[in-house]
Amino acid sequence: MASLVLATSASAEPLWTPAEITTAIWLDAADATTVTETAGAVSQWNDKSGNGRDATAGAGIEPDYVLAEQNGLNVIRFDGSQYLDLGTGLDWMAVDADHVAFVVLKNDSYKNIYGAANGSAGDASLHIGFSSDSSYRLNRWSNDWGPAITANYNSGEYNFLRFGWDEGGEKFVYANAKLEGTSGSHVASGLSAMAGGGRIGNVVGQGLLDADLCEFVMLDTAAPTQDTVDKMEGYLAWKWGLESNLPGDHPYKDAAPIPEPASLALLALGGLAMLRRRRLGS
Repeated sequence: MASLVLATSASAEPLWTPAEITTAIWLDAADATTVTETAGAVSQWNDKSGNGRDATAGAGIEPDYVLAEQNGLNVIRFDGSQYLDLGTGLDWMAVDADHVAFVVLKNDSYKNIYGAANGSAGDASLHIGFSSDSSYRLNRWSNDWGPAITANYNSGEYNFLRFGWDEGGEKFVYANAKLEGTSGSHVASGLSAMAGGGRIGNVVGQGLLDADLCEFVMLDTAAPTQDTVDKMEGYLAWKWGLESNLPGDHPYKDAAPIPEPASLALLALGGLAMLRRRRLGS
């Protein structure tokens, strides 16, 4: 079981991470062991969810791996000419489009973040992110919706976002744990296999992302428990040095989340086993 200890934390206790829950995709730029790069050019970004939904880049379109950029952590930088392919990595939504995506990034251009590679008509065309520097985008062909970007979002700075798609129900966006907007009911339509495959940063021909991408976590439900949402927000905020963006009444405003007691016990047992192996010289 993974653990995390942040430099910003006053405690040396292991902190909660998405390894404590079931994720559909988990891309973490801070984890250099998941990034394949040559001279800073990223050819592959491995999925930590266990589902093997790795993101890859062809020659000449590799984003850049920038070290110690935000809160001392590495980020993946897209310069407006680069993107990553997810292949069939988003096709699980063809069964049930319900999902939530948590994203930490800093924008220099306001384009789609994730969705289908091609703009084919119908339910194979998903594009989610931004339509401009003043509005978000959560769209399927002829199923467009996007609320205005409010002061909850810090322009030109790092932010953590939550995009939600409740098939047969609502779409919603949160910026820094604050609601940006919800659509009307029965607006979030079903999807099928992504046209041309899934993609990050160059979606359905609507322009390439120019942004630093820190972390991208997807859950295959539109309705995670509030406890999970709170912990995800607290984890991302404290990890990436954005805890000041949390609202004053957030349960993790003053400290990052820690694992449940049972998880801590497993971590302790793992530590004891390691110590025993060292003493035995194995």
